[in-house]
Amino acid sequence: MRNYHDIDRGILKVLPNPTRDAYEMKIFTPEFTFLGTDKQPDFSRVYVTFYPREKIIELKSLKKYF
Repeated sequence: MRNYHDIDRGILKVLPNPTRDAYEMKIFTPEFTFLGTDKQPDFSRVYVTFYPREKIIELKSLKKYF
């Protein structure tokens, strides 16, 4: 059985933040599929809100990570 320790975090890529101004990034993933506690498919939506400093997450790599 796989768990979150098996996730390859190397998939996530970061980019330099083009601005040092304070701002909010919101990412919405409408279709997130995973195996639930009964090993049956389950579906969800994922909302991510963060406030970047020196680096930001590349959205393409975040989608692959999901």
